[in-house]
Amino acid sequence: MINLLPWRDDLRKKRKQQFFIILFASALLAITIVLIWCVILKYKIKQQKIEMIHMNQQIHALNYKYLQVTKLQQEKQNLFKRTKDIQTLQDKNKQNISLFKELAEIVPSGVYLTEFTKEGNKIILIGEARLHTDIVALVENVNQSEWLAKPTLQEVKLHNSDKNKFILKCLLNL
Repeated sequence: MINLLPWRDDLRKKRKQQFFIILFASALLAITIVLIWCVILKYKIKQQKIEMIHMNQQIHALNYKYLQVTKLQQEKQNLFKRTKDIQTLQDKNKQNISLFKELAEIVPSGVYLTEFTKEGNKIILIGEARLHTDIVALVENVNQSEWLAKPTLQEVKLHNSDKNKFILKCLLNL
């Protein structure tokens, strides 16, 4: 009989050795793959962080531009409001100038206005006249005026021996 045990033992040792070599190589390959995978993940994470930083910078830039646009829109609204206010003042100024021009035309030569009050669309004229006919002429002129309407003579008093003081209320036609 031939003893094959030493040869089998040697074969087992070689196979065991080959198994451990393959196991070690596989483990080394697995560790290498895991390390490469970790490096790739770290690279991708780093790239994403760089992209996030870039995106955050763009977001901040857009927020800054948005704030600038908002401020410009607010300034635009303020300028429109100011322009409207100026236009309103200019219109009122034109109305006042036209009103004074109208008053200069409708006041008879014997009438002297001492006070002029404007409250909204109501106008109060206080003045003096030598004759009652001058006051009547003023009331008639106010009636015919484009700017004034509905004259109401509130009072007529003898102020001095030669002058009559009067209060005339009327409405402003706009």
